[in-house]
Amino acid sequence: MVIMGKRYTINKDNGRWRRRVLHLIPELIGERAFENSLVQDFWDYMIHRYRPQYNIALITPCSNVKPYPLSPMNLKIKGILRRLGLWDYRRKKPLIEWLFLSDLLGFVPYTHSWIPPACCYDVPPDIVDANTMLYWKIKRVLEETWVRIDPFYDKIIIYLPQKYYKLLPGGLDDSKTVFVKYHIFRTKILEDLVREVLH
Repeated sequence: MVIMGKRYTINKDNGRWRRRVLHLIPELIGERAFENSLVQDFWDYMIHRYRPQYNIALITPCSNVKPYPLSPMNLKIKGILRRLGLWDYRRKKPLIEWLFLSDLLGFVPYTHSWIPPACCYDVPPDIVDANTMLYWKIKRVLEETWVRIDPFYDKIIIYLPQKYYKLLPGGLDDSKTVFVKYHIFRTKILEDLVREVLH
């Protein structure tokens, strides 16, 4: 069941971003989301069937705003991709493999971020940090997905807060992986790096 209509909003903490989910599925709130069949089907799809379309991957964090592309940071990144000619205006999607790193879903391709379960859950990162079982569950999903999709990429750009590094799959190829220092107010370094990778 999906709650349609008004935006779901709660304060995360005093002075921090507010959570915004346009269409929330009640079964995808908190720890119980990890047992939901929509989530498990998504994991299975990513591990066994997902096929990247592009040979450059950009990995960014998920967002407490759902769908992710509507968050302030992701709107900035979309602007970067547009300026660099990496945006398909007709299909409304990036021309590189933009993957969000989610504490619940693992890797979420941009095109999948608009549909359930990616658009409709609320699982704060501290839930995974506090529960060892959930941490290893999502870590396994990320590892198994990465083993299959990594060979598709010639270059991987990782733009994540430091706290997400522990979730990244082991064995990232240093020769094709670039880490960009994450900063919510300064994305110029990311734009310069993406431009450099293109040339």
